[in-house]
Amino acid sequence: MLSDTVGLYLITVFRITQDEPWAKTGRIASALDVGMSSVSEMLKQLDEAGYIVHRSRMGAQLTETGHRLALNRLRKHRILETFLVELVGYSIDEVHDEAGCLEHAISDRLIDRLEKLLGYPRFDPHGHPILDSNGTMERIPSHSLCQMTVGATAT
Repeated sequence: MLSDTVGLYLITVFRITQDEPWAKTGRIASALDVGMSSVSEMLKQLDEAGYIVHRSRMGAQLTETGHRLALNRLRKHRILETFLVELVGYSIDEVHDEAGCLEHAISDRLIDRLEKLLGYPRFDPHGHPILDSNGTMERIPSHSLCQMTVGATAT
């Protein structure tokens, strides 16, 4: 089972590398609001554990194992957020921290049951896609607001 910190780092590297080939140390530090030395030390540990490939001056990339673990943690988080809003009555602004407390402790089996109970939702309450049990995530085509033309509508 992954610690909270390891899961958080893997998800952060995953998110950054969706837009860039390497997650740079400074970008990770900024995203997590921690010092560069803390990030460097954790990246070294994650590299030794086989979760990432870390290259000095380049940053980090997830290994296949790290990618799988990051997606699993992200799936749990998003299903838990959906569960908390739809069935427990939390407001959307309360669910992120609560799901973060639960995601590291919940089993894959229970997440699968919650997903079924929720009717296999495709998106969490924030509109983020939820991965299915095979790790497939629906990609949502999006454009930056600065790409929008005057008078155009968007959701």
